[in-house]
Amino acid sequence: MIPKRTEEITVADLSALISEARSEDRTIEYKLTLPSSADSERISRLLKPVCSFANTDGGDLVFGVGAHRGAPTALEGVDIDNIDQAKLSFEHIIQSGIEPQIRGIHIRDIKLDNGKFVVVVRVPKSWIAPHRVKGNARFYARNSAGTYELDMPQIRQSFMLSDTLARRIDEFRVSRIASIVGDGAPVKLRDGLRVVLHLIPISAFATRQQVPIQDFPDLYLQLLPVSGGNIDYHLNFDGLVVASGTDRNAFRAYTQLFRSGVLEFVRVYEADGDAKYVPSASYEIELLKSYSAGVGVLRKLAIDPPLVVLVTLANAKGYRLGVGKTERFFTNEPIPFDRDVMLIPDVQVESLEQRDIDVLRPMIDIIWNAGGYERSMYFDENNNPTRVR
Repeated sequence: MIPKRTEEITVADLSALISEARSEDRTIEYKLTLPSSADSERISRLLKPVCSFANTDGGDLVFGVGAHRGAPTALEGVDIDNIDQAKLSFEHIIQSGIEPQIRGIHIRDIKLDNGKFVVVVRVPKSWIAPHRVKGNARFYARNSAGTYELDMPQIRQSFMLSDTLARRIDEFRVSRIASIVGDGAPVKLRDGLRVVLHLIPISAFATRQQVPIQDFPDLYLQLLPVSGGNIDYHLNFDGLVVASGTDRNAFRAYTQLFRSGVLEFVRVYEADGDAKYVPSASYEIELLKSYSAGVGVLRKLAIDPPLVVLVTLANAKGYRLGVGKTERFFTNEPIPFDRDVMLIPDVQVESLEQRDIDVLRPMIDIIWNAGGYERSMYFDENNNPTRVR
């Protein structure tokens, strides 16, 4: 793999592959030409290394580079009239030709002095492996010599690892919510409904990565809860916690950064006597801001997607969405939530460039459903705000 983000790769980086004699290996393979959608045989052969990268540790498939016995010889480039259309076409070939679909593939074009293009297809390590070319019963992986076929025990192990990963994430969520509801949070919280946002990098459960928290002394500034108020931050057994809104030694919100790279944002919404309302606009704003802050932290720590994003409401039973009379639609009155814990289905994020609302909107709409509404009234079908917030 070229040791740069795809968007940063330059002609100089490609030239270095030749000058350094970077032969094909576990994470890189060269092809001279791009396939066309009409060339089904070549497409099948070219999709095989894509699957093999995804089934192992990820890698780069580099088009437009001449090679001899796996060693690159020249930057020849590919003659392409419409590079944007060519990239879209090849992306379609990949997504329609592989099962299950591989998420998070990036395609980068670099124009050479001769007017031709080198195209780098970066394939991430997949956490839902194994993948195969449609119509092909074989599964492939990579080693230092290139692509090889998985045998049955290896295929079985790959499926088991994928299932185990999903189960571990589910168990982590349940455990954390139990702690937050049962006053096992890292700080003492006020009473009330607790909105919990988890950003879980898949790498946190698939590897033994540890965040070097001590190398980022100002990291707490990016972890400040959006609720405001007096701030307290300190290291703890799990990593770093930042809390805000003290009141009789109880906090309104906190952010926990785990050493594994997982982020946990918790915000408490207190009842006003017998009136139990969640400020419908405010809680959405705070969720969106927390997500954006979390993405900034992951970038700073160089933790890449994919992510699993989870929203949970705890101590929710009896609370209603706070909606003014002029804003009500579909029903006359918001209905109370009918359960204490609401585990909103997760959303998987393949790129940190995705807009916060595009990621969170499906989960926000489910919360509105639970309150008796069809969807959030604050965003249109394109996820653009419908009112000043």
